[in-house]
Amino acid sequence: MKTTRPQAADQTFLITTLGLTAAIAILYLAKVVIMPVAVAVMLAFLLAPLVTRLQRYGVHRVVAIIATIAIAFSIITAIAWTVSIQVVSLAEQLPRYEETLRGKIRQINKTHHGDSPLMRAGDVVDNLRKELRTEDSEEHPSHDGNTVTPPKDSRPIEVEIRSEKQNFIESTAKIIGPFVGPLGTTALIAIFVIAILFQREDLRERVIQLISGGRLNMATEAIDDAAKRVSRYLLMQLLVNATYGIPIGIGLYFIGVPNAFLWGLLAILLRFIPYLGPWLAAFFPLVLAFAIEPGWSKLFMTLGLFLTLEVISNNVIEPWLYGVSTGISNFALMVAAVFWTWLWGPVGLFLSTPLTVCVVVMGNYVPSLKFISVLLGSVPALKPHERLYQRMLAMDYDEMLTVSQQYIKDNSFMEFYDKLLIPALNEAEADRNSGDLAEIRQTFILQNTPELLEELGDEFAPESCFESDTANVLLVPAKDDIDELGAKILAWAMRLNGVATKIHAATSLPEECADLVRKEDIKVVCISAVPPDAFIPARQLSRRLSAGCPGLKCLIGVWSQTAHANDLQRRMTKISEATVVTSIQDAVSSAQMIMNVPEETHFESAPIPEDESKRIKEVHRLNLLTNEPSEVFDNISRTLAKAFKVPISLVSIIDSDRQFWKSHFGLPEDLAMAGESPRETSVCGHVVANNSAFVIKDIAKDKRFANNPFLKSRGIRFYAGVPLRSRAGQAVGSLCVIDVKPRTITETELSLLESLADKLMQEVDKKDDNVN
Repeated sequence: MKTTRPQAADQTFLITTLGLTAAIAILYLAKVVIMPVAVAVMLAFLLAPLVTRLQRYGVHRVVAIIATIAIAFSIITAIAWTVSIQVVSLAEQLPRYEETLRGKIRQINKTHHGDSPLMRAGDVVDNLRKELRTEDSEEHPSHDGNTVTPPKDSRPIEVEIRSEKQNFIESTAKIIGPFVGPLGTTALIAIFVIAILFQREDLRERVIQLISGGRLNMATEAIDDAAKRVSRYLLMQLLVNATYGIPIGIGLYFIGVPNAFLWGLLAILLRFIPYLGPWLAAFFPLVLAFAIEPGWSKLFMTLGLFLTLEVISNNVIEPWLYGVSTGISNFALMVAAVFWTWLWGPVGLFLSTPLTVCVVVMGNYVPSLKFISVLLGSVPALKPHERLYQRMLAMDYDEMLTVSQQYIKDNSFMEFYDKLLIPALNEAEADRNSGDLAEIRQTFILQNTPELLEELGDEFAPESCFESDTANVLLVPAKDDIDELGAKILAWAMRLNGVATKIHAATSLPEECADLVRKEDIKVVCISAVPPDAFIPARQLSRRLSAGCPGLKCLIGVWSQTAHANDLQRRMTKISEATVVTSIQDAVSSAQMIMNVPEETHFESAPIPEDESKRIKEVHRLNLLTNEPSEVFDNISRTLAKAFKVPISLVSIIDSDRQFWKSHFGLPEDLAMAGESPRETSVCGHVVANNSAFVIKDIAKDKRFANNPFLKSRGIRFYAGVPLRSRAGQAVGSLCVIDVKPRTITETELSLLESLADKLMQEVDKKDDNVN
């Protein structure tokens, strides 16, 4: 009998819960051992970058570690010595403040003395307490129930306590005993730090082997991620504390608080303790400011100094210096501080942030602990489109509007359509097809999304972006209401770009749509299809419209971020000449291109070079028109696709009447099987004719290529190619990258492309020399 998914999930949850419980129990019961190790690991994280830096400067590893430890202990000793001197100095000064404190206390008592309600309530309580004591002392019941009145002249019996004499060893142990534990722990931490620094790589490998479970890549990434976050946190926290403590010391000096340097130094150190540290740092200066002056100005100036610097540090310095977050939410940091303090006391509070960082990183990489990163991480639990879809499911229109408004303020309208609204509709359609979306929620989404578009358009869109009387683009739903909703979204996007549209109802027949196209001046028909089940109906509708309206320009919008336009276009080639797009932005650009580039505009074929005969001889001399596989060429095409993150890369050789693909990556199957295409429709022919780099950022907007049948049928929008020059300087072909969406290319990327082309031709020439 197979285990069902719910049972398996319950078992996984039970095992995870038991594991976490056991881990917490071990951390609590074995804290005497684990806590020093944790502190040592954190200090090793702090010192490791210095060791690495010294090694980069040529210092031997052992010398670098010893020097780092010496520097660290010297700094700790200097801080401890400075603090001790300042404490002694403070202790010597305290007696002179006694009279001021007495005067302040008398002043406070005098201020509060009076006939206030609180004072009267306090007097009543004191009188009642005295009365109860009097009655209790007058009568004491005996064991037999009779009342015994104590004699009025009874006096307490004097008891003399004599201390037992202790020898020298016992006295010494009593004095130094309280210091043995902390000193021993400190020494143990120091030993652990030294051991970790000397055996850092070995320990790292052992931890990787322990937690990897055979997945070394995952374990290595997790440890590196945790190490970077903890090291960054400690370094940034030190800088933040310095920018807080140094102004504290300077400010206290000018205010006139004694030992200002001590309090600034303690502020730097104590602020490593989350939440509690700043209060501890402020307590002693505030007490001193209260004690040293009969007035109140120093106290209020000191309080204002701490509050001002705390606000600046929390809201300006920390966001600026941290830059990249530790990956933990503020609420999680508070919970973690409480948890680790309960577990390990003050040391746990000090270690709470680094330890929680490590736990969150584990949750990012270990699937069974994913809930930890969700609960504690700073990354939102829901993606933006999931947040919008959740508001749709909750049938909360106001929240739908709020989420949309916030997104549009930070992004463009097109990004709102393509990255927020359309993905939310994809989620809804997937749930509807699986039967998980209730009818009432379907109705809410279909009815309220158009209203959302209207309200957002009124708020953010310019007034000129509304429908005109004449429409150039007809929007047709592929199948049902959700496709019609996609058409309404596209209509708003078209209006924002000055394109007039008309929407054909989902309930209308294809014949009615064809009649409308013939009657009105419709230049483009865009079929709206929301996955997962709308592409086939859209393809069939496109074929019927093309049959009823010959020459009709048709777009099929498959609204999905995960759909690949190139793959869908290959499925369209044999059935219809419609162009497939997968985003609202591409649909708008394609429609504008069709309307701006008339059909009668012919595409531009590449001219034939004057020295064509010499160029062809070079092609045949280098034997480049063979189908034999070549690892050199294939490596280049794979490298190109990966480096430029494009779906297609080619090594194209231009023959007299064709372009031959010597190597390719990502070509559609039918083209890969053919291995060539006509020279007249190739863009690579332009590279050869010019014998220089050739870049087209958006083919659809370039009148030379917008009506190129080969490029249009394949949905190609971007091209960048450089010539492959032989030793004689003849351009025999091109090395190019191709994309199905518009994009740009930097000078650095173009230089890389040219460098790879030169490298490839060097290998070709070298091979030719070996043959000869």
